[in-house]
Amino acid sequence: MSIANNHLSKHGRFGDTEIAKTSSGDLWHVSKHEKKLIDNYGKIGEDVVDTLGSGTINPTTGLKEQWVQAALMVGQLGLSLYQGAKGASMERDNASAKYNLAVGALKDLEKAQNQLEATTFAQKDFTTSKFETDIKRLGKQTSDNLLDIRSNIDESTRRTNLAYSGEIERKEDRAEKRIKEQATGMSEDLTSQFGLKMGEIVGGFESEKARLKSQKRKLEYEKSLYSDMSRSRFLGIV
Repeated sequence: MSIANNHLSKHGRFGDTEIAKTSSGDLWHVSKHEKKLIDNYGKIGEDVVDTLGSGTINPTTGLKEQWVQAALMVGQLGLSLYQGAKGASMERDNASAKYNLAVGALKDLEKAQNQLEATTFAQKDFTTSKFETDIKRLGKQTSDNLLDIRSNIDESTRRTNLAYSGEIERKEDRAEKRIKEQATGMSEDLTSQFGLKMGEIVGGFESEKARLKSQKRKLEYEKSLYSDMSRSRFLGIV
């Protein structure tokens, strides 16, 4: 202790036999135990002493004095207060870290939701485009088959020098009917496959959307919880 501080300490009251210099540069009248708390634990020790101390002004020196009742000067109590304050500080830091993680996870979740919508749109667009292409291809193939049947019948009739009889006409009608029935069946199959595929896409989208929504609610709850925890204080000290 410097000579100046030693002189000031002599004017301490109610057990304040020491002078402590705070982190802000102020001088306080404190007890030996309070001085030890400040020297050993720094700012947290300061906060504990400032909260429990009287906070009165010494009439002789004009300095703040931190004398407390004798019961509060027991060393174990001071240590317990420090440990509680330190634990609260660590819990706040941990909650703050978890809060930041929740915020980051919510941002990632928002990206996932946007990506889900974009992916689903692309899948639906691709499936619709493929269905339309298949239907057009089937229509062209059916038209080509009908032309081929007619051409073959006409060629057979020409080579055999047979007149275009009613029997030939009936054969041509039956062949065309069979081709059209096959085309109708294939068209129905394509339509059914298209409906199943679109149902699968939409079902997958709704399922993933619900999962992301549930995850978002969970993260928002955690964000709110850890936000409150990160601001909690121990006995109003730290």
